[in-house]
Amino acid sequence: MSEINTTSPSAVTPSGSNGLATTALILGIIGVILSWIPIVNVVGLILDITAVILGAIGMVKAKKSGKGKAVAIIGIILGVIGIGMFIYIAFVVAAAVNTINNYQIPQ
Repeated sequence: MSEINTTSPSAVTPSGSNGLATTALILGIIGVILSWIPIVNVVGLILDITAVILGAIGMVKAKKSGKGKAVAIIGIILGVIGIGMFIYIAFVVAAAVNTINNYQIPQ
């Protein structure tokens, strides 16, 4: 019978990743999704701002380690898109409320 050597130095070692960039990506995705829902979009805004901040920190970390630069960039982009969507939805909701308040019932 052949023996399997499980203690050899050629065993697979986990490669490091940029956790901040990955977190920025996940928060950016969730933030963009939540940014479309009025009232809940405030939570999305918080997540999007956090995604931009963590993405920027992840970019600095990526320059040092060379890992996660693209993920950090995508996290930043999604965060910015989510912030823009929050602003757009806020204006749409404000315009709708204004229209409803100015509506007069015909007599």
